[in-house]
Amino acid sequence: MDQMNKVYWKISDYIQSIKDIKELDPIIKDLTRYSDKDIFQRIKNEIIIEDDWITFTESKIKYVEAAVFENRQFIREEGEVLPIERIRKVSPSSVSHLAKHSDYIEKYTEGEDITPSKLYTVNKDTDYGVYENKFIYLLLLTLSDFIFRIREDVMSSVKGENGVFQIRRRNEILGDDIELSLRLEFRNATLEEKLTEHEAKKLTRMEALRERVGALLATPLMQIVSKEPVISSNITKTNVLTMNENFSNSLELYEYLLNYDKKCYHVNKVTEVVPISSSLAFPMLGLELLVSLLKESKTDDYEIKKNEIIADEKKKAIDELSKRIDKIKEKYQADPSSYVAILEDKINLLESENMQMQVLRDNLDKIVLVKEGLDKDNKALRMDIDNLLSKLRDLEARLKDVNASEDLIRTQYEDKLKEKNKEIEELKEALEKKTNELQEALIQKQNAISKTDKLKEDLSNERKKYDELKRTSDLEIESKDKEINELLDFKRLNEGRFKGIQAMAGEINSENAETSKEAFDELENEYNAFTSYYEEVWKKTKKEIIKEIKRKKG
Repeated sequence: MDQMNKVYWKISDYIQSIKDIKELDPIIKDLTRYSDKDIFQRIKNEIIIEDDWITFTESKIKYVEAAVFENRQFIREEGEVLPIERIRKVSPSSVSHLAKHSDYIEKYTEGEDITPSKLYTVNKDTDYGVYENKFIYLLLLTLSDFIFRIREDVMSSVKGENGVFQIRRRNEILGDDIELSLRLEFRNATLEEKLTEHEAKKLTRMEALRERVGALLATPLMQIVSKEPVISSNITKTNVLTMNENFSNSLELYEYLLNYDKKCYHVNKVTEVVPISSSLAFPMLGLELLVSLLKESKTDDYEIKKNEIIADEKKKAIDELSKRIDKIKEKYQADPSSYVAILEDKINLLESENMQMQVLRDNLDKIVLVKEGLDKDNKALRMDIDNLLSKLRDLEARLKDVNASEDLIRTQYEDKLKEKNKEIEELKEALEKKTNELQEALIQKQNAISKTDKLKEDLSNERKKYDELKRTSDLEIESKDKEINELLDFKRLNEGRFKGIQAMAGEINSENAETSKEAFDELENEYNAFTSYYEEVWKKTKKEIIKEIKRKKG
């Protein structure tokens, strides 16, 4: 840029030197007049970045970060029986295994420790290369490549931006009719300067996503997974990928990127045409004059005209010198010989001053040499400084990535801590609520138990009353049954007597007797009643007979 500035300054000085020539004023005025053929044309590519994928990715990247910080792992346990000397840690499984293999016990004394000769130990191996972690790594690589391709595509479209500076003029200079046509084309590949403020914000969001992806890829977990074989793009939807919130949202993002077939940006070509004013056209004046002079230099009479111009300039110089000499004569009031002596003194003084100047020039040359050496040293130092600055920028970039990674990790852990604290508070509230509910339920249950005990007591009292009433009722029923049975027996006995009397009277016999089942059953009951009556009477009669016999013998 410094060299270009120097060129610009030289050209400006050149143009200004032309403007200072008064004789050229009419020509300059004619050359700087406006022409509608003089145009400044610029073709600009306006880039419109589609941000639907940015918005979707921003909504899902937090789940990807959370999935990374879950640190999913597979713990592989391998057990083996080793001599007791090689055992470093005793686990519950070691004790359980020893209980099943008492033959490993070498020494056992009641009340003392057991000393086994061998012991079962479990080696736990942690494996972070699980399928879900490999999927997250594939997603991060896909997203990083997606962002890189979009940026490269946008950059390639910027390279197509161009501008045109065009002048067409026709002027008469020094008697020549000169037609000048100039066309300059330029390109610019700087991306940030060619975006509108709105689109630049989208680019900033893209860069923020790229940095977050880079920070995730730099985490220890992803560094471990990067050494594992990359899985196929045809993802197997495991239970974790479909049921876990973080991994299911990450899967949605992966499928979104994989199926995204739109162009992420489009370009609108805008052409601007600006007329060139006389002030803008003036810098081209020197070029037109130069063309005219070059044309003149090729004519046959160029040397003659050149000599005439030189002779006129010498004549003007001699006339100027004569005028100066006349002024000196008038000033010093001396003749030519005296003036010559004065001039010799002046010349001697000038030679003395010239010698001093020569010494100063020599010293200046030495200073210039020293300066050149210093310039070389400065250049070398600048190169060293540039190298150091480049390394410093690299270190700053790496530090920025590390800080971003640390900030991301810190943010994730703080978020996790907040979530866990929130969950703890929610659990506390739920526990307090459940405790209160249980206490209320316990009180209600105790009240119900009290009521139940009261009901049991009342029921017991009622039961006792019922049992007493039942016992009384049973006794009464039993008494009534006895009376009824006695009445029935008496009734059957009387009926039997009546039938006996009828039979003795000849009123009933086997021929006219009723033979139905009911009649026979009734007859059998009467017979049984009579038999029972007979046996009781017989018992009493026997007692009376025995008493009478005993009385007579006595």
